Amino acid sequence: MGNDKTVLLVMGDSERDLSDLLARTLEASEIAVITQKNEKAALKILREVPIDFIASALSLAPDSASPARADGGIAFCETARAISPAPIALIAPAVTNALQQRLARIASPPICFMVDAELPGMLLQQVLATAPAPRRLDIVIRADPGGDWTYELRGTGFAFDRRGRLNILRGTLQLLKTLELALVDEHKNWVELFGGLGKGIVDCFFEQNDAFKQQLCAGIEMAEGVANTRVSFVVADVHYEIALEAILTPLEELPEPWMIHAPLVRNIASAVAPNAQLFEGPPRPLRCLILCADTSGMVELGQGFAPIIVPPLPHLRKECEAVRRLFSRVSRQLGFDEPRVVGADDGAPLTPERLLDVLRESEPWDVVHYAGHSYHTRENPSLASLIVSRGKDQPVAVRINELAPYLRRSKLVYLSSCNSANAGFAFEAVQQGIPAVVGFRWGVRDDFADIHARLFYRKLFKDRAVDTALWKTRRAMHRLQRADRTWASSMLVMQTH
Repeated sequence: MGNDKTVLLVMGDSERDLSDLLARTLEASEIAVITQKNEKAALKILREVPIDFIASALSLAPDSASPARADGGIAFCETARAISPAPIALIAPAVTNALQQRLARIASPPICFMVDAELPGMLLQQVLATAPAPRRLDIVIRADPGGDWTYELRGTGFAFDRRGRLNILRGTLQLLKTLELALVDEHKNWVELFGGLGKGIVDCFFEQNDAFKQQLCAGIEMAEGVANTRVSFVVADVHYEIALEAILTPLEELPEPWMIHAPLVRNIASAVAPNAQLFEGPPRPLRCLILCADTSGMVELGQGFAPIIVPPLPHLRKECEAVRRLFSRVSRQLGFDEPRVVGADDGAPLTPERLLDVLRESEPWDVVHYAGHSYHTRENPSLASLIVSRGKDQPVAVRINELAPYLRRSKLVYLSSCNSANAGFAFEAVQQGIPAVVGFRWGVRDDFADIHARLFYRKLFKDRAVDTALWKTRRAMHRLQRADRTWASSMLVMQTH
């Protein structure tokens, strides 16, 4: 019985003897081997053939007409990781600290092997220990401004591709919006309301769409369960406020919301090209900015609008310090510079001027973590604001549309504040090219916001994927504080074209 695994072996003509030796070793264990001699040819294979393991030489040519580059294998690994989740081994004449540091900046970093007599056996052992590539069903639900709903179902690791239109009744949509409005305010029975909304969304998608229901259930079965799904909602602003993330699974034996079992992401279409995802792109030091907006009191929103009162946040500085320590601990391993905190000093609060100055710095902030108050109103999303300070008990609102242009080079913006994932924030941020925004749909207690932030970054550093990190954080918050709305409130908004 074969191992039913396929290895892509990428080595140039100068390593022909080593390539032949490694191929023979793997094939002796009934492992299929595909050999290629340059980056372009290897990437073509990755796009066309399911690969379980990738092994590349450090010295590699970009294409058949170019000479090999001393570090061409690193460039190949970076691009390969964006295409394939398969484990990668980089084979080098020597394994240096500089090489390992460069590789550490790649998502799911390659394993580095040195060329010696033990290499064939070590590579074989690594391939044999590799688990089969996971299956995944990507589910995309779209709603355009005109109210037309469509779906796409795509399999990864198995052949499955279905798409079609969804017949969504206007009356049902209005009911979903009414349920969402009831959830805006804190209710003792919010769990029941949230569950009712989740069931209503399932009914909305299934009652008039038998083909979609049958295809979805078939896709989930082929993906080997709901845990191997990823749901994306790409909706226009007219439908944005519906809490689509409340959707239940189509499987009756799983009564919890779908987002407890698998990643759910909100996407916003934009004409602006997105930045590279965090941990992607060429190696360079990554920068983290932590904004501590510790303020309370009366906030003026502008002429014609009633002022609001924002209360003290006793856990806010604790959260910012915890996030700083987390980034500091992984700075060398993940390629971050020492994180910078602004606003935590009583003598230097986060004023509008300081906020703009730090966002305008010439070097981009890859991660921006804001902790404080924010303001959002459904009636006027353009009023969406972060609340900063002009001094003790002098909070002031800064419109997100004034700040978003200075955040456009960021890769992840985390808004640890109430109502910060609503349309006024999400659309403005994503339109500027920010690939990922984490926020909260409703109000959130600052002690639970602190816990949520710590969990999120720990899981982000481990998995190096924002959607997976938020899903695991939701699941953990659901387990720890099921009666609190934090797990149901957190949202990930990403950009799509």
